[in-house]
Amino acid sequence: MDALHEKVKEQFVTTGFTVQQSTDGGENFVRRTTVSGPEKFVMGITTGKYGIALSGNTRCVPDPEGKFR
Repeated sequence: MDALHEKVKEQFVTTGFTVQQSTDGGENFVRRTTVSGPEKFVMGITTGKYGIALSGNTRCVPDPEGKFR
């Protein structure tokens, strides 16, 4: 899981996003990475002994070609 968090951090930091990481010292080994960017972009990945969670939000913008994709 550490490699996953480091890859996410590396990918977003190189493109100018803000990345915050924290680790819970408890027995479940919870680690969080939160990414913030332009246009109110927020993404979070949380991993632990019992699972992985991915969450986030972003502002939707219309397709410049007016097509549904």
